[in-house]
Amino acid sequence: MYLVLPPVAQMAEKMKRGSHLRQKITVLHRKMCRSHLRIRLRQLFKTSEESGKGKTLVVYYSATNNTKEVAGYIAAATDGELFEIVPTEPYSSDDLNWSDSDSRVSKEHDDPSLRKVELENAVPENWKDYDTVFIGFPIWWGIAAWPVDGFISANDFSGKTVIPFCTSSSSGLGESGEQLEKAAGTGDWLDGKRFQSGASEETVQDWVNGLGLK
Repeated sequence: MYLVLPPVAQMAEKMKRGSHLRQKITVLHRKMCRSHLRIRLRQLFKTSEESGKGKTLVVYYSATNNTKEVAGYIAAATDGELFEIVPTEPYSSDDLNWSDSDSRVSKEHDDPSLRKVELENAVPENWKDYDTVFIGFPIWWGIAAWPVDGFISANDFSGKTVIPFCTSSSSGLGESGEQLEKAAGTGDWLDGKRFQSGASEETVQDWVNGLGLK
């Protein structure tokens, strides 16, 4: 029995084709690897950029929902998160009657020792993750409503940009921002803004855009 071998030329041609196929496969594999690497690098850079983009927190105390409304507009404009300052003992409408000398808020105004308002929660979750903090409040007798004081004293603002804002039907921001900054002792505090009760979302958004926050 004889073993018939293919001609040498045919064997050489097949080997040549096989070599070309292996080269093509190798090149294709390298291209796929490079493509996958580029995609992965883009994903990593995107994640890095997103993680480096500071988070925004909008803190507010609202007695009659005016400050709450503005805080919501700011959160929408900054893609920020909201944190409400809530007294353990909420203020009723009678408590807030500043024209009544016997009301809770009038007594607290007359006696500063009564202004230490206990809060349900004074420290936001993941506080260290926020780079920008807006703090909103109504104006009481020309200063920030004192339930905000408990929030200020409970937190460290180091490394944060802090922007106060207030709502009032007549009184301006006054020195309330400076007083809170002094009480905080830390943070980079910017000039604040006073909004009239019932301020529109467009008005609030224009102010936020003008701050030049990144």
